[in-house]
Amino acid sequence: MKKLLGGIVATALVVGSVLVPSSAKAAGGEWVNGDGGWWYKNADGTYAYSEWVDGCWLGSDGYWTYKNTASWKKDSKAWYYQDTSGWYPANTAQWIDGTKYWFNAAGYAECKGWCWTNGGWYYVWDYGKYAQSEWVDGYWISANQYWSYEPQAQWYKDSIGWYYMDSSGYYEKSTTVKIDGVEYTFDDRGYLVEKQDTPVPEEPEKQPEETEKSYNTEFTPNVDASATFTFAPSGKGADLESLLASYTSNGTTKDVTYNGKTYTVKNDNGKIVIVGSDKTIADVVNGTTTEKVTVSFDSKLTDLVKAINTSGKGSYAGSVQCGGVTFSDFSANGTKVTFKANGTSYDATIDGTKIVLDGDLTGQAWVQSLTKSGVATAAKVEK
Repeated sequence: MKKLLGGIVATALVVGSVLVPSSAKAAGGEWVNGDGGWWYKNADGTYAYSEWVDGCWLGSDGYWTYKNTASWKKDSKAWYYQDTSGWYPANTAQWIDGTKYWFNAAGYAECKGWCWTNGGWYYVWDYGKYAQSEWVDGYWISANQYWSYEPQAQWYKDSIGWYYMDSSGYYEKSTTVKIDGVEYTFDDRGYLVEKQDTPVPEEPEKQPEETEKSYNTEFTPNVDASATFTFAPSGKGADLESLLASYTSNGTTKDVTYNGKTYTVKNDNGKIVIVGSDKTIADVVNGTTTEKVTVSFDSKLTDLVKAINTSGKGSYAGSVQCGGVTFSDFSANGTKVTFKANGTSYDATIDGTKIVLDGDLTGQAWVQSLTKSGVATAAKVEK
C-alpha cells in the first residue's frame, strides 16, 4: 500500500506559467486537451468526472478547472488525501484514480481487513499496519504488500504433525513465517515446530461439498438520460406522439430535440403539445425522410423500458447515452429485453423496477461506469 500510494500519484508539470496534467497515462486512460480544457479519457472510452485523477480535480462537466493539486499523505495514524490549498475530503466517499475511498470524519482513508486498490488486493491489520510477506486467510501477501500468488493454503495434519500446504503442493519448510498474524516455525521436512508458546492449529472441520454458486446482476436504475429514436418517413410525427404518450402521464413534460432545436412538450390528455405554442410534436416532426429525434428521460430508466416495449410504428430507440455508456440495438418482448452496452450484446429481464442480467457483471467497466456516475446501483445476487 505504501509503495502503491507513492507511485500512483503523478505530479503536475509546469510549462512556462501554464500548469497542465502529466502526459503519463494513469489507470489505463489518457489526458486529452479539448476545446473546454483538459479532460481525462478512461480506457473504455468514457470520461472521468467529479473525481481526482493524477492529483487533478475533474468537475461534474469532466474538465480540470481546480488548479490546486492533491496527493496521498500519511501521518502516524493513517493515509489521507490533501491538496495544495490544505483541503482534504472528510466524512465522504471520493473517487481517486479510478478507486473509491471512504474518508472518516477526521479525513483518514478507512479500510481494515481485505482492501482493494488499482494495484490489487492487500490486507490491513490495523490503520497503518499492512500485511507483508505472510499468509492471510490462506493467501500469500508478497513483499510489495499485494496478493498475487493464486494457490490457496491451509493447515494439514498427519501422523507426524502439522504442516501448511497450498493447492499447488507447495509447503513451508526450514523457515519461520507469519500465518494469520502469528509466527510459525517449520523444520526441514515442513512440519510445524511446536514450542511452548506456539498456538496449535485447530483440527480442520470436514465441510460438506458445496455446489458452485451462480449469480445474476440486478440493476436498480435512477437516471437522467436522453435517447435518440429513429422514425420511418411515413407518419413519423404521429409515431413520436404515440411513443411519448405511451409512457408519460398527463401533465408530464419532456425535452425533444429535432433538427438542432429543442422543444419542451407536455402530455395534454394524450396529445403531445409544444409548450408555449398551439402545435403538437406531430406538426413539427414531419416530412418524407427518415428522422432522428432525441428525447429526454428524467423519471428513471423505467420510461425507457416502456418506450422500447412500444410496438407497431416506426423504428424506436436507436441509441441511448447515459452514465458514459452507449446502449444500442434494443429489442423487447414483454419483460424480456436484449441490448448492446458499448458494443457487447446482453439479455435482460425487467423485474418491477429492476433490470436483471445473467451472471456476475459487477466487475465490468461499463457496469462500474453506471454505478460510479449514479445512473444505477448494481448488486450481485445468487440465483
